[in-house]
Amino acid sequence: MNRPERMPAAEPPDRRWPWLLWLVTGGLLLLTMPRFLYVGDPLTIRATTIHLLREADLSAPSEVATRFGERGQHFYQHPGNQRWYSKYGVLNALAYVPPLLVESFVSGELRHYHQLDDTQLATRGLWLNLWNVLLSLILATYLYYLAGLHGGSPRAAWWFVLLALFGTFLWHYLRAQTVEIFQVLLFTAAYYHFVRFSDQWRRDAGRPALQAAAAVGLLGLLSLAKTVYVVLLPLGLLLVAAYAWTVPRADRHAPPAGAG
Repeated sequence: MNRPERMPAAEPPDRRWPWLLWLVTGGLLLLTMPRFLYVGDPLTIRATTIHLLREADLSAPSEVATRFGERGQHFYQHPGNQRWYSKYGVLNALAYVPPLLVESFVSGELRHYHQLDDTQLATRGLWLNLWNVLLSLILATYLYYLAGLHGGSPRAAWWFVLLALFGTFLWHYLRAQTVEIFQVLLFTAAYYHFVRFSDQWRRDAGRPALQAAAAVGLLGLLSLAKTVYVVLLPLGLLLVAAYAWTVPRADRHAPPAGAG
């Protein structure tokens, strides 16, 4: 019985190209980031983040929570302890920790939105914009190497990323200080690690179990950002199990193709 040939490695594009990609992506975003804060749901989510950083508590002060509409619109009041909690996933509040933590170190204090003057609002917008730029660069990197894993040349991967980021509605989420960009990043990263898992499993190389764990773990984090995504977690586990069960691994000891 013939041994299966070893599968060729899926090589990512040239590592020199990401530097140019980061420069172009970061430059475009810095030139087009909004001057004002994005209002709406992010304000309520950041109220929880601010209280977490100030009091190490995931609830929101009642005087803050009651400013954002009626009970249940953005915050729920726990019937037991009477504290107010955001209806959005806990990971969304944690996603704002880095920029607000930097703001607290630089400014020496951390205030809620309604307590900020114009200068402080502009400062908060700056830190949130820079945080979005960093998340966008990480997303661009994942997209770039995903294109390479699917056979794209460096040039094709470069254009794919630029068109995905700036030629679709995704550009809105790159610029808005909302949590959607964080969710897109988690989903993209999970898919990347699934692809890496499948490649390493077929070639019997690398650490496919680590890639699978990373993919499923990222889906778990995604479900903490939005409850509806919890359906992806069992699907991810099923996908890993089905792939490992049905796809044979290459024989490490098989001679190279054409040998003998």
